[in-house]
Amino acid sequence: MPERGTVLGAARGAVPLVGRASELAEIVGALERGVRLVWIVGSAGVGKTRMALEGARAFAASSGARLRVPHLDDCASVDALLDGVAAATTTATPPRRRSPPPTPPALSEIGPTVLVL
Repeated sequence: MPERGTVLGAARGAVPLVGRASELAEIVGALERGVRLVWIVGSAGVGKTRMALEGARAFAASSGARLRVPHLDDCASVDALLDGVAAATTTATPPRRRSPPPTPPALSEIGPTVLVL
C-alpha cells in the first residue's frame, strides 16, 4: 500500500512531459524565489495537475523540500478535504469524525514542504 501523500500512475511521470519546459521553469523559479502559492489555471484536461506535480517534484528534488500530495479525489465534504490535507502533512492518521481534524503542524515545524492540492 502506498504511503499517504504519494503520487501514482501517469501523474508520476510514466508519460513524458513534452513542450512545457518554460512553464515548468516558471513554477520551479517561483518556488525557488520563495513564492508561497502558485496558481495554475486552465481548461479541464490541459495538464494543470501534471504541471503542478512535475514543478513540485523538480523543486523538491533540487531543494530537499518534502513533496506532499493528498489524495482528494473522493472528498465529498469539507471535513473529508481537511482530513486529506491533514493526513498529507502529519504522521498521525486523522480519526473519522464529524468534528474538525487536528490542525496540522505549521510548515516551519516540519521543514520545507511542497503541498500540491
